[in-house]
Amino acid sequence: MIEFLQQWYRRHFSDPQVALLAVLLVAGFAVLYFAGDVFAPLLIAAVLAYVLDGAVEWLVSFRLPRILAVLIVFLLFLSVLLAVMVWLLPLLIRQAGQFFSEVPQMANKGQALLLQLPERYPEFITREDVISVISQIRSELGSFGQKVVSLSISSVVNLLTILVYMVLVPVLIFFLLVDKQKIFDWAGS
Repeated sequence: MIEFLQQWYRRHFSDPQVALLAVLLVAGFAVLYFAGDVFAPLLIAAVLAYVLDGAVEWLVSFRLPRILAVLIVFLLFLSVLLAVMVWLLPLLIRQAGQFFSEVPQMANKGQALLLQLPERYPEFITREDVISVISQIRSELGSFGQKVVSLSISSVVNLLTILVYMVLVPVLIFFLLVDKQKIFDWAGS
């Protein structure tokens, strides 16, 4: 077994460039795993800036100054983001409210359907089995309700994180777009 691993290692990692790539990949994944929360806004901003850079370059091709092209694209991006949030967020909140108001009615209908099973299939299921299943479902729903309450309390931290991201990511996008050439020059040196 050890000889097999040694042959595999020699076959794949004899080239120094492949070994360097493997080390860089492992180091990159380790950094993302251990410090991903810190780098998440920067990674999100870098991806979005990369996507928006095409529009900036397109506007620059019409002899617009880069800073003006960045401002136009960035303001358009913020406008679309704000419009989606204004349209989508109330819709999601309304849908969630409707769902949670319908849950008791759905539970009652499910209980009524379960209670019909012993009448339809008396040879397979008894009334005691159905009552046992219903009580088990009720206890699970109760524990689910407790989890929802605990999640809503802990979601205050998540809400603050999202609010910070909503400010930090657009600022990072703007500066990544504006300072693209400086960043590339620094990385190239």
